[in-house]
Amino acid sequence: MEYRAAGLPVQVIAETREWRKICDPEGSVAWIHRTVASGRRSVFNRSNEAVPIRSGRSETASVRALLSPNALIPLDECEDGWCRVRARKLRGWVAERAVFGTQERALCNAARPAGAGRAS
Repeated sequence: MEYRAAGLPVQVIAETREWRKICDPEGSVAWIHRTVASGRRSVFNRSNEAVPIRSGRSETASVRALLSPNALIPLDECEDGWCRVRARKLRGWVAERAVFGTQERALCNAARPAGAGRAS
């Protein structure tokens, strides 16, 4: 697992006082020191299509903007299948199922340690 940009979301699936066991969006698992994780929440669109950022928590709410594929956006909160996101002056809601970084259950592949099958 190699992150090249700060702020990319990971899932914390276990923790000790000093260490966090994390899962990346591709399902790889690794332990990182607590000082490496910022604690700020963000989500990102891991699909190949833009995700609508809506004015409210509904598929019928007006579209304020589109979250591009692989784009990252700060997360405020999630409720009832919708997540409130923000970017500069933009505030809106995205469908929780459409982004990575909010899942309650682990999306990791414990048999796939970080870096497995990838060239460095």
